[in-house]
Amino acid sequence: MDPVARAALATIAYFDLFQVPLTALEVWRNLFWPALSERQRVEGPAPGLGDVEAALARLVAAGKLVSQDGYVSLPGGVPASARLMREADALRKWRRLRFGARLLSGVPFLKGIAVVNTLPIGAARRESDIDVLLVARAGRLYTMRFVAVAVATLCGFYRSRENVANQLCLSFSLTEKALDIMPLAKTGGDPHLQFWLANAHVISERDRVFDIFWRANATFLTPLPNARLRRLPKPVRPPRVLAILRDAAERLLAGSFGDRVESWARNLQMRRFAANTQSRARRGGTDVVISDDVLKFHERDTREEIRTRWAQRRAVLGV
Repeated sequence: MDPVARAALATIAYFDLFQVPLTALEVWRNLFWPALSERQRVEGPAPGLGDVEAALARLVAAGKLVSQDGYVSLPGGVPASARLMREADALRKWRRLRFGARLLSGVPFLKGIAVVNTLPIGAARRESDIDVLLVARAGRLYTMRFVAVAVATLCGFYRSRENVANQLCLSFSLTEKALDIMPLAKTGGDPHLQFWLANAHVISERDRVFDIFWRANATFLTPLPNARLRRLPKPVRPPRVLAILRDAAERLLAGSFGDRVESWARNLQMRRFAANTQSRARRGGTDVVISDDVLKFHERDTREEIRTRWAQRRAVLGV
């Protein structure tokens, strides 16, 4: 099997873990080029879209892939119709996301919002929540998150244990000082986090903060050379009155008074975090991270399991 076909098959095998058939464009965009072993890796530029399309045609002809309605998948995988039905359900989530992001973008010290995880890759189910990444101004992480959670709760789109479907999950926040997420990667390789990053979709931002975010993670994205930062055609902006209130609050909280408010918000949230005696935060590691620049609450982090399952799937496929 030629290197392009091997890389394409490895990529499709990853998305098959989430029951997501892919178009040729999606395979090219997510091509895990260094997925091959060091001895098999081909140096030089990553394959173009035409190369990937030709490789997919060869794999379909050889019976290693199934092609249906413009999508390719492993034999026995989820049919294209399931992906199409899931995309129809996802429209509701995207509308919900735009509504919530419009209000959240008026939160003081919030620099950017991106949707991540299952929704951007077409893996979200009807009962799924909507995972978002929030970027805060340095030194105001806890103030931003306190207000963001309050706004989401009051407006009815905050994800809780009792209310999950189509709700916004605010479990991952960074400041401008912690845009490089490689320190959060699992030891031994973290392909899930790399695909997660490569498929992040910018919903709202200020000062082009996600351009900085993307550059900060360029090295981490080396295995995905065709990944590009994606944005909505028309970025979400807050209502004018919220933008005015946000700017006024940021001026008020810019100095020492803002430092005291940040300290209060931090202490308040730390007490709540400490009350969760079963949290993975007590074990250390990168599943749950609580610091002045990163708040990450993934109590059911499955990255190592996904890495193992992908490696097993690739071994069966011979890639």
